Amino acid sequence: MSIITEVKCAKCDRRYSAVRARCPYCGARRGSRGKLSGGTDSTKTQLVIGIIFLLALIAAVTALLLTSAETEIDYTPPPVSGDVTPHIPDSNTNNTIDDPDETPPEETPTPPEDTPPPAIESVAITYNGRATTDFTESVGRSLTLKAKIVPDGLDIVPEWESSNPEVFDVVPTDTTGLTVSVTMIKAGNAKLKVTAGDKTAECIVRVK
Repeated sequence: MSIITEVKCAKCDRRYSAVRARCPYCGARRGSRGKLSGGTDSTKTQLVIGIIFLLALIAAVTALLLTSAETEIDYTPPPVSGDVTPHIPDSNTNNTIDDPDETPPEETPTPPEDTPPPAIESVAITYNGRATTDFTESVGRSLTLKAKIVPDGLDIVPEWESSNPEVFDVVPTDTTGLTVSVTMIKAGNAKLKVTAGDKTAECIVRVK
């Protein structure tokens, strides 16, 4: 079916397209005598049908394009076979910081384990560099005694004790407690005792 109508030349009686102003065969101008090759109603019907067909074609192409665009936007990936568990970050993990300006929490230092004190092999009471377990001294006199702890260099402060403070008194002379001053108070006998860790040493003090 032709969309463009034809007319018949009044001079040579040939048909040509109605869009031409002259006959392509004889050159005669189309005038009032030029007639359409078909009826007027048929030509209008053909024109309307052609327009409707063109509009339908445009609508079909537009719908196809919209459907293709919708398919790309709403695309849903096919389900993955098997049991797939999504990974959820642990909220208690300190390695990940969501906020770059956030300061990570300070780690509390683990206190060191208590180290047992070194074992003491022995302790002794010395006078002038010699160990003594018995000495005699007069009332009013004072002596300087020391505690000898083995091994040397242990950070231990020994404790001194007089069994009878009325006979003699004992007083440490420095913060290490290794050296003491023993003062004779009255005649009598008493024991001087020194303790370092689990070791002890005793000395009899005779006052005359």
